[in-house]
Amino acid sequence: MKHFKFDAWFGQSAMNQKKNRPMNKQILLLLSAGLFSVTGFGQITRTQIISNAVPFTTYSFTTGSSNIWNKSCSAVGSIVTPSWVVTGKDTSMPYCWGGFSTPASFTNGLTHGLSAGDNDCSTSGDGSESCALGVDCSGFVSHCWALTTKYSTNTLPNISTAYSSASQVQPGDIFNYAGSHVRLVETNYANGSYRVIESSANGWHVAYHTYTASQLTSYVPRWYIHVSASVTGTNNITGQPLSVTVFPNPSNGQISLSIQNESADLIEIYNMLGQKIIEEKILNEKTDLDMSGQAKGMYIYHVLNKGQVLGQGKFLIQ
Repeated sequence: MKHFKFDAWFGQSAMNQKKNRPMNKQILLLLSAGLFSVTGFGQITRTQIISNAVPFTTYSFTTGSSNIWNKSCSAVGSIVTPSWVVTGKDTSMPYCWGGFSTPASFTNGLTHGLSAGDNDCSTSGDGSESCALGVDCSGFVSHCWALTTKYSTNTLPNISTAYSSASQVQPGDIFNYAGSHVRLVETNYANGSYRVIESSANGWHVAYHTYTASQLTSYVPRWYIHVSASVTGTNNITGQPLSVTVFPNPSNGQISLSIQNESADLIEIYNMLGQKIIEEKILNEKTDLDMSGQAKGMYIYHVLNKGQVLGQGKFLIQ
């Protein structure tokens, strides 16, 4: 019997995810058929997502005059290097319309005289490093989520699920404005303000910015469907650490949740449509649940205290 431990990331405000949420149907079918395990499903932790993001903000590189462009590229069109990039040493990954560079490919491309970024967004973009290097907003998020191909703001919803409220976002989630822009959540201050990491026209490089909820009304808060809850910390609501162990995982329907947090008083189980299917009071450290009558697939658990979500995670029934 395998045991998988989830040290849940702690919600910074009450979460209510009862509204229906779409899921990639092909993925759900594969999970239901037992063709993928949770680990084979490509899970990534929230800590890993942020760890993937930070190097783009601190990346240092050295440019020569051949890397400063304001000219046409036959494969793309007009290429304009952001004005903050100067000959010599620079820091932070530059913005590139359509870009999907890594720090390693960026460094290599500089030696071939490619442009250190491109802020001319009137072209189709340079996603193959034919003339310019860097990342655009969705290219950056794609790297943070450890995707091997670049997703756009229009296709990121295919692999993510919408929250019902911006207040529910956690580190590694996104604010997505389809067809326009996407921002990676780094901190939810639980006061209506959010610090994000983004590649944007605000400086034309990857950087930290803080926004209020009123500045994000056009954006949909979303979480990556392959994110795991394996992040440690202290809950902002109770000030106590929360550790949840779900076993066995995957399961045939009989599961146990071992919850180490004295203030936790309720477990809620949701299917991937966002429908609450089980609500169970926490009376002991170990709570047994019979889900043998439920369909095969992925489920989400919420651990609550007086109606506020302390943490959440996922498990698989197969």
